[in-house]
Amino acid sequence: MLDDNGEPVHPIAWRDTVDVPFDKTMRFIVRYDDRQGAWMFHCHVLDHAEGGLMGMVEVGTPASGHSNHIHSNPD
Repeated sequence: MLDDNGEPVHPIAWRDTVDVPFDKTMRFIVRYDDRQGAWMFHCHVLDHAEGGLMGMVEVGTPASGHSNHIHSNPD
């Protein structure tokens, strides 16, 4: 996880689940190593997932003209 200044929070730990408090945001670093393809991120509360806390991240070499931004569910 990252603090408000974008610095890693110590102690640094590998996690596959992050608890985000109500009305808060969380910034984190993800390492996908060499496994290219589509990766999903999501909230385990279905109403939240439907509200935009679910999306896909495409890992790989970007084609020219594409951004490196993550896009969540537009609905």
